[in-house]
Amino acid sequence: MSQAYYDVTSRPLDLSQILLSLHRGTYASLHAFAADMRLMFENYKSFFSDANSEVSRSCGLIWWAALMFAP
Repeated sequence: MSQAYYDVTSRPLDLSQILLSLHRGTYASLHAFAADMRLMFENYKSFFSDANSEVSRSCGLIWWAALMFAP
């Protein structure tokens, strides 16, 4: 991820950090894992803020799906 992403987001989080937490057993619950996934997609939506961007649209769809199926 570019340095700009870390500069723009207040709680930067990317998939490599989430995977590391999974492998280390850091998540105490499915809730905690899902919260990090939602945060990651919310960050990506903010970073790729152009509403016409394919990344922004995809993150928006995934974020809403995550809300619908949140534990």
